[in-house]
Amino acid sequence: MEFHELSNIFPMMSESEFAALAVDIQEHGLREAIWTHDEKIIDGRNRFKACEKLSLKPVFRKWDGKGSLVSFVVSLNLHRRHLNESQRAMVAAKIASLPKGANQHAPIGATSQDGAAEMLNVSPRSVTRAKAVQESGDASLIADVESGEVTVSAAAKHVAAVTRYPELRNISREKDVLTVAKNLDALSEDERNVARSKLMKNDQNMLALLAEKPPMPRAAPKRKKTPAEAWQDKLVEMNNFFTSVKKLGGGQVLTANWTKAQRDYFLAGITTYRNAADEILSQIKEHTHANRQKAIA
Repeated sequence: MEFHELSNIFPMMSESEFAALAVDIQEHGLREAIWTHDEKIIDGRNRFKACEKLSLKPVFRKWDGKGSLVSFVVSLNLHRRHLNESQRAMVAAKIASLPKGANQHAPIGATSQDGAAEMLNVSPRSVTRAKAVQESGDASLIADVESGEVTVSAAAKHVAAVTRYPELRNISREKDVLTVAKNLDALSEDERNVARSKLMKNDQNMLALLAEKPPMPRAAPKRKKTPAEAWQDKLVEMNNFFTSVKKLGGGQVLTANWTKAQRDYFLAGITTYRNAADEILSQIKEHTHANRQKAIA
């Protein structure tokens, strides 16, 4: 019997899970009927295949057509299968991508992305990520998310990296593709072009270099300046100030269009600088004189 497109929104069982199901059916018979609609299986693909394998006649049950077909299929699977958030997000993304008309007896033919997220109890962001994985990820990556081995968040980041740098598609996922992409982002445009060219030629040395996680940069501890260095900084500030005034044409030109308050403030600042300079000069002279006296003695 043919599978309905809605039955494919949920992933098939793993080999070990299917083997366990077949053993259970062989020992106890088919506990739950296989649901159909329009002569197609909407729920029970694994049970149907197990019956085929065991040469057992399956038991079918038709959907009564009440409510939403999508909601019915989802409810059958969610109560029976223990799916994590990433797996449910992948299911929701498939539901949101179904063509109009697939969800029969619903007020609106197609299910919105937000509606699918609510139905599967996941966030709309997770559904967006799942959709990106389904549209741009390779079959192996999609299978890993659907089986629960890889989170949809990690898969979406991987897809974004290989979309930005298609040459990374040739790298096995055992390599840290995200690290390579991040290190490529950090290069200058010229360096990045050279690196990408080498990656396209399968340069393993370049790959190994880009796959290394750089150590987290640590800021060097700030050394406290000595009094002499602090004074020197002040002198540099003063020199820069007076040089800029001279370049403008001197104090008279600088203050030509100022108000009295602005000129008074400027003069007060100049006076402060001059007094400070006089004090420093006096201290330097005294210190120099004292050193000379010590040297003579």
